[in-house]
Amino acid sequence: MHMPPNRIYYRICLQIRQFLVKHPGEVVLLDFQHFHGLTANDHLVLVTYIKELFTDLICPYFHQLDHLSLAYLARFKYQVLVFYRHTQTMQNVSWLWSGASLPNPWPDTTSITSLLAFLEDKLRSRSHNTFFVTQ
Repeated sequence: MHMPPNRIYYRICLQIRQFLVKHPGEVVLLDFQHFHGLTANDHLVLVTYIKELFTDLICPYFHQLDHLSLAYLARFKYQVLVFYRHTQTMQNVSWLWSGASLPNPWPDTTSITSLLAFLEDKLRSRSHNTFFVTQ
């Protein structure tokens, strides 16, 4: 198995794998982003490691989410969706979910009123073919 560029990825991913094996009803969304200092080869090594570690648990990328549910994931024994926010890598790896599939808009405010208005607006206008994360 290839070693990822940073050993912390290895330990965390291995712990997630162990958890999922013990808890077959659980699903995790892994959102890889903010890749500071990784080379193109580092990305390749990391993605290869993720695929080798989670191979039988990875849910492939779908353009439409209308059929995707927890029941669907359970039926096919998918427990991991991998979102990877690095364009060059995304173009070469078909099973990765793009960052655009998991928008996580940042309100950048300390005002509760502004925060709630921002989130309400984003929820109203969100695409039903993407996931949505609030921060």
